[in-house]
Amino acid sequence: MATHHKPLVYRLRRIPGYIDNEVAAAQLLSRAVHLPSSEIKICSLATVATSSWSMPTKVATLMFDSIPQIIQNHRRKHQWEFNVSGCPESLILDSHFYGMTPLYDILPPHEHEFNCIAISGLASHPFGSWQPKGGSKTFMWLRDALSRQYPTVRVWLYGYDTSLDDKTSFQSIPDLAASLIDHLKANDFASPSAPPMILVAHSLGGIVLKQAITRLALCGERELHALDLIKGAVLFGVPNLGMEQSHLLALVDQQPNQVLINDLAIGSPYLYHLNGQFMGHLLNQKMKVFWGYETRKSITAVVNGNIQRSGTYEILVSRESATSNQVNEYDSTTFPINEDHSNMVKFVEDDPVCKVVLDKIGEIMKARPNRPGPSGSGYTPLRLNLPAPIDLQSRKKVMLSFAPVDLIVSSLDVPELHRRFEDIEKRSRYTFEWIYENDELEFSSWLRFGKGIYWISGKPGSGKSTLMKFIFDDPRTRDLLKHWRDENDPIIAGFFFHHRGSVLQKSLEGLIRSIVAQILRQRPALANLLTPLIEASLGKKFPLEKEEFEEIFKKLVWTQQSLSNALRLILRQKLVNLDMCFFFDALDEYDGSPEIIRDFLTELLDESKAGETTVKICFSSRPWEAFTQRFHGGLGFPIHEYTTTDIKEYCYQTISQDSTVANVLKDMVPDIIETAQGVFLWARLALSDLFDAAVSGKDMFELKRRLRELPPDLHKYYEDILKRCPTALKEKAYALLEIVTRSFEILPVYQVLLILACSYQPTWQACRRAVKSGHITEFNLYAARKLVNSACGGLLEITENKREFRIQLMHQTVREFVLSPKFKTLILGNLAKYQHENGHSFFVKLMFVFRLPPSNTVFQESNAELTTGKSQLEFLESVPPVCLALDNLEGIPNIPLHDFIFNFAMYGGLHLCIKD
Repeated sequence: MATHHKPLVYRLRRIPGYIDNEVAAAQLLSRAVHLPSSEIKICSLATVATSSWSMPTKVATLMFDSIPQIIQNHRRKHQWEFNVSGCPESLILDSHFYGMTPLYDILPPHEHEFNCIAISGLASHPFGSWQPKGGSKTFMWLRDALSRQYPTVRVWLYGYDTSLDDKTSFQSIPDLAASLIDHLKANDFASPSAPPMILVAHSLGGIVLKQAITRLALCGERELHALDLIKGAVLFGVPNLGMEQSHLLALVDQQPNQVLINDLAIGSPYLYHLNGQFMGHLLNQKMKVFWGYETRKSITAVVNGNIQRSGTYEILVSRESATSNQVNEYDSTTFPINEDHSNMVKFVEDDPVCKVVLDKIGEIMKARPNRPGPSGSGYTPLRLNLPAPIDLQSRKKVMLSFAPVDLIVSSLDVPELHRRFEDIEKRSRYTFEWIYENDELEFSSWLRFGKGIYWISGKPGSGKSTLMKFIFDDPRTRDLLKHWRDENDPIIAGFFFHHRGSVLQKSLEGLIRSIVAQILRQRPALANLLTPLIEASLGKKFPLEKEEFEEIFKKLVWTQQSLSNALRLILRQKLVNLDMCFFFDALDEYDGSPEIIRDFLTELLDESKAGETTVKICFSSRPWEAFTQRFHGGLGFPIHEYTTTDIKEYCYQTISQDSTVANVLKDMVPDIIETAQGVFLWARLALSDLFDAAVSGKDMFELKRRLRELPPDLHKYYEDILKRCPTALKEKAYALLEIVTRSFEILPVYQVLLILACSYQPTWQACRRAVKSGHITEFNLYAARKLVNSACGGLLEITENKREFRIQLMHQTVREFVLSPKFKTLILGNLAKYQHENGHSFFVKLMFVFRLPPSNTVFQESNAELTTGKSQLEFLESVPPVCLALDNLEGIPNIPLHDFIFNFAMYGGLHLCIKD
């Protein structure tokens, strides 16, 4: 029996995608909770997809006129699950609203211009904190007022648990920020075609947002792209400089989460440091931020058996703290709200303050430029450079019945998607031949007659990508596939994920874009299948005049969903018999949940069953649990179990370079092979270590002890290498690894040494003296090798290319290691907290010494600001004006140095420098 209750808003997830209205959603839920649908009010219904490929489901916000019995029976629960006949998945009803919740859809989808994400504060409810206290709970300004004012903005709520009475949680603000970033990525806010973002945050939510922004600036391409998409924020009562917290400390006394409360104190070093970084990134990213502050005291909470709001009245967040001291300096970006800390975001219908806030959001929307692609990600929006219009003098209108395939392919194709394949090292001579010759592996027979999935698994550094490149390129693969069904040549397409590449190179969107383009190149006639999709995207029906089509086709941007629909149309086609074989490398480098890319593979096979297309897939990855659960027991093999012969050949070939060393190490090769466990890269590192030890005169007992102590994990091995770095060389090791990792190309050794000489110099003059010193200008290859090996222990290597010696990372896993958060602390120890420079700022110093053009210098300078959050003004003040000048100074009277610096900073967009 249902009972009446105080109004409460719930969330319903996993609603089937075919439910397209509130009435149908209420009827579906009524079957689950055994309540008449008339007693269920669906307040919103929105689409959500776990990935661009998965079939979307919907999520609703709702209220009950009376509490269903099943909820009454479990009042302490915050989530309930129901199985309803006809639904592919169980429905989930909750009252906690954790994670991302969209509040409505934008229709038609191409009008979706912005995402607005709301982040609640400390001990606040993700939905309820934005609603007035009491009342009917039928109005929520983010859902109802914002959508009316700006119909092209889609609002999302982000929910997280910051309850103060949890005696087990010890999560910190950086933990909360990391979780926010993960949710942004998991919900496609960082995808190449995602619209810009506006953030709305209250109290602690603003601190979490600021920490997330500073983290995004230090991470990979996908994170930097997400940062570029953030166009502004409206912050309410955010304790940027701390808040009154004596009552909070009483609530969490001796609990693990007291650390989080301590970080919010007035005068907190953490907040001071975070605010400085955030203000720097704010200028760098050209975000528009508005700061709202409360002008009423708030009643504090006390513990009296339970938590009650019956304490004294206090100003929780001062106007100076809430505005980051902007209130007296930039009045146009700050605004007062005559409410207490909690009620300052709880607007009623037609609230005058709500209108002010909506106007601020409108200003952010107007401030953003035309919708860009991911800045700095190597990706640009796909716009076609179409040929000149047809000759009007012919007076003959050319009509098109469908989109020309060459235009479709060119709109899909992005050169960077092929770059990873080209960069993968080719196999050594005679290696990997066993893939075709070993009948036990069944690879050749799978190509000829097999179906489904073939999985090549392997540990990092075991040669998976090299093998995948080999089999994708080798003519034997195509020859064997011709026997598949003895009909037309099969379509062969591949994609090589690259976690350290651009947004597209590590996304599902990039994969689908690439293979659709490859399919259409090999079977141009299939482009006709996409006609309905293109018509829907352009809002026009064929036949169309050629001129008109070319003009509107320029506006076509392939979204994640449209790409997925295009691939589905091809897989489901029933016109001809098609055989497709896909090769996907490094699925573990997909920048998303491994379950998503895993499910994508099986869904590819399932989709093809609906038509006349036959699909099989060969992929490689690390043996992660997500892949093992699904594909263990199927066709495939772990590569590290089959590379013993290749590793043995490498070891003997290496030690044969020195007969004395060969006599010492030859008997250890079997031990190296056994310990390497098929990881070629590990064997290479270990052999280098042992080779050097043997050359230095270590006996067999010492060499075997060293081999036993080597960590089997690559990253642990890298840590071990750096721990062995002499203390006197640790700063040089940090600089060398940073310089090479942050470089956008492989650098000559002499240039790296010059940058190293400048790296720790505080002024231009000191850099100049370091560069002029004899041991730098007289390049000595032997000394360079000795320095690099002593400092970095093999993580960097010197190679020769066209008579030029260059320095590069030993393996791409080293780049992952250097860019990891713990790298700086690992190598510098306590000095890490005082080291605010990285490879970009080291580059800048040398560029000024050699007086490179400003167009070259500001690129590294802006990256230095972006990744460190620090201004370079102190160094620039030591640079001669002639090195900062944008024009020739001849005949120009004396100009103050700061004018040169200001002009240079304006030219390069160095916002932190301008501010200082």
